[in-house]
Amino acid sequence: MSRVVAVGGICDLNTRSGNLLSFLVDEFVELDTGETVLLYRGDRGFSTEIFGSDSGIEVSLEEIVLRDALMAVLPDEMDLDAGEAHAWRALSARAQARGAMVAPEDLRQLPYVMKLTERARAAVMGAG
Repeated sequence: MSRVVAVGGICDLNTRSGNLLSFLVDEFVELDTGETVLLYRGDRGFSTEIFGSDSGIEVSLEEIVLRDALMAVLPDEMDLDAGEAHAWRALSARAQARGAMVAPEDLRQLPYVMKLTERARAAVMGAG
């Protein structure tokens, strides 16, 4: 039986309109076989506005997008698992429904990794 070795999100560019970039964020678990199992697809996202290089912002646009992507996958207040940073029970249930048997406690022990797709990275790198 495959074992879950990672949990995280994948941030992809959805649209770009002028200075506004819109992203969708999917959540996944990765198995020890290298297979990625999507848990949530396309139901979470965010937009960010691009500022010029003279904006005074001292962090990179990539860092801002990764931070915002992480915020997009945090559960709504009513979905929180007793003060947890993520809805581990819901993530576990979705993983199990897709054949990846993992307990919420096991997911909680894994680092949460946020990744940018190549398309999102290209938009971010070409934006500032």
